[in-house]
Amino acid sequence: MPKDRKAKAKKARQKEQKAAELKKAHEKIEIAFYKELLSLLDKLEVIEHVQYFDRFDIYSCFRFRSSALIFEQVGSRKPTLELEEVSKALLQSYMKSQTYTYTNGAVISAYEVFHILESFRYIIGFKVRKQEPHYEEIKEKLWDLKEFLDRCLIDVQETIKIWLRIIGWIVSIPDKENILFKTEIEVTHNKEDHSLDYSYTRKFRIFYEAIPVERRSVVVEGLRRPCYRFQVGDVNGKIFNLTIKRELFGFKGTPIDVYFQSHALERLAERLDGLMIGVSLGLCITEIKRNPIVHDVGGGKYLLDVVINDIKLGYFVAYLIEGYLLIKTFLFVTNTSTPEGEKLDRLSGMAKIDKEYLGIDRLSTFLAISPKDAPELKELLEKAGLGYLLKMDGSTLAFFARLNPFNRATDKSGAISCYFKKRNELPVLSDLQ
Repeated sequence: MPKDRKAKAKKARQKEQKAAELKKAHEKIEIAFYKELLSLLDKLEVIEHVQYFDRFDIYSCFRFRSSALIFEQVGSRKPTLELEEVSKALLQSYMKSQTYTYTNGAVISAYEVFHILESFRYIIGFKVRKQEPHYEEIKEKLWDLKEFLDRCLIDVQETIKIWLRIIGWIVSIPDKENILFKTEIEVTHNKEDHSLDYSYTRKFRIFYEAIPVERRSVVVEGLRRPCYRFQVGDVNGKIFNLTIKRELFGFKGTPIDVYFQSHALERLAERLDGLMIGVSLGLCITEIKRNPIVHDVGGGKYLLDVVINDIKLGYFVAYLIEGYLLIKTFLFVTNTSTPEGEKLDRLSGMAKIDKEYLGIDRLSTFLAISPKDAPELKELLEKAGLGYLLKMDGSTLAFFARLNPFNRATDKSGAISCYFKKRNELPVLSDLQ
């Protein structure tokens, strides 16, 4: 019995100690929040209007603040690639770098809007709606700030969804699994024994789920081969499947489902090598959905334009097989088998091996090179209608290339200049005669 009493007493002391440490940590967080809030209100030049709020109002700002982004897995299938750490790192980077400018010229970050000022914005609206003490002064002095923060918050929440869509592309494996995201803002209502009020906390929850890619087999050149649905996950908890109007192929009926072979995926990764494969696929689906351009080249063969951010990068080579559009490969725009590539060949006399040596058969070269460092190539590309390939600095493609930790693009301007110099030094056949 004495031993039991000692064990219970020890357990009680540990519980009290833990509660005291938790309370101390809570107080530290609360004080830090008040300091940040008052500092931001001072920066926005509205600190003098805090007099219209009582202590409970300010405390409510703390209790109603937004939590950190909370990720929760849905379903039993765990994503193959690490998701939460990548997501948190990218979203935190965005929220600290994205800024908004108030009418007085003060610049605040998305992080400050989301985690500090959002709850103050809510309290302004609450007091005016309920016509609580000083509501007229609050409406006159602070309503412009509330509307500014309303716009900022909507932008932050929508941009978080855009980033989640991109993250889904990054961590998906196109021939294996897609990642679905869904967001939810939850307001928890917990009664605390040590407090006379109720605790309200906004929680921004992000649910994610790994879904297998739809797979089927089709007969290609007499052999049955696997193919994969051209699809990506979205932020509404659903899969987006690419379909193309049948009329673009000269037929009537329901839209055609699009599938791809693994070879097409390999060529896409190889030739759009500055981008992560999931990002390449996601950008392709987004652009083709918006504006599908199909060329019938005969023999049941079609070229499907791949245009990203108004930059034409090449073509998917596809065939209608068993009622589906099957993508067999991807051609970079400089490839000999494309209309632009044929024109480039005629103008330059280049062979496939020349393009491979110069690296102009893939995206990374154009992301790394400056037009002024390769004037001969610039002139040649412009004659072939491909001058835009040297103008990608600051584009969406350049942005996504910076996100790729495996991007090893190197500036080949030296090798390109040397190549053209050597070509110009070769004797002309008529001179030899």
